[in-house]
Amino acid sequence: MVTDPAETRAKRASFEITLLADVQPVPTTSEALPGMRPIELDGLTAEPRVAGQGEFKYQSYVFRATGFKQATSKASRSSGTSETAKAA
Repeated sequence: MVTDPAETRAKRASFEITLLADVQPVPTTSEALPGMRPIELDGLTAEPRVAGQGEFKYQSYVFRATGFKQATSKASRSSGTSETAKAA
């Protein structure tokens, strides 16, 4: 689950990511909030879908990623030597 605490609209505040990997990757960063760790997603794709029922349909997305790595701070967005958790 990816969450943006600054987002005011509930439907946009968080979404799920499916990681396509042979084994479950585990982030090594410390928790920013209980149960939440900052990461950067690798190979992220977004597939549009129609969600809702009846006349109350809306556009949604399915998000998938091939892996993740430790998040870099906004001050130093360089290609660092952070390890990447990727599928083998």
